[in-house]
Amino acid sequence: MAELLILEFSHPDGASVYQQVNKNLGLDAATGSGEWPPGLIDHHAGVDGDALVVVEAWESRGAQDDFMRNRLGPAFAEASAPQPTRVTWLSEIGAWSRD
Repeated sequence: MAELLILEFSHPDGASVYQQVNKNLGLDAATGSGEWPPGLIDHHAGVDGDALVVVEAWESRGAQDDFMRNRLGPAFAEASAPQPTRVTWLSEIGAWSRD
């Protein structure tokens, strides 16, 4: 089963920060194009007021850690993104999709 990650950020314009980080990574969330990290299964992001929430499924925590150290951390720094206010890992117990 996958490892699930929830990241929450507090920023008055979280959508812009999200878009800038994706641009820095060379990823286009709208089209799915770009060099997505190895081990990433699924990625979703949304905003609620000042909260930007990202929910991801990873093959392993190690895969996400590699991505964070080598690509995502530098992209956060380049975008002056805030540190997450919440980082929660969950072990997946089930998944389904309505394709």
